[in-house]
Amino acid sequence: IPLIKDFQRLEALEKTESLLEVLLKRRSRRSYNKRELSLEEISYLVFATQGVTLKRGEILFKTAPSAGALYPVETYLIVNYSKDLESGLYHLDLKSWHLIYLASVGT
Repeated sequence: IPLIKDFQRLEALEKTESLLEVLLKRRSRRSYNKRELSLEEISYLVFATQGVTLKRGEILFKTAPSAGALYPVETYLIVNYSKDLESGLYHLDLKSWHLIYLASVGT
């Protein structure tokens, strides 16, 4: 499933707080609502955590830091509520910027 690469619509939303204000208010939660996410929203979240910002030959630089640009992390998503994706387990293929469907999961 190809992910979206253009986030202008989401970034154009009115920003009412500075990054510092958002970070100071940030808290972990264990209660989640069941609002369905769109493919665009999922793409944006994936980019924010593992997006490629620069390619130098075979070396990929990402939005997340990594010593020596080694990035010893594989990204998997469990999708339960999406308008555009089937519920299930997905793997992020960074080079193609696709989510690969792996298996169904119980919701």
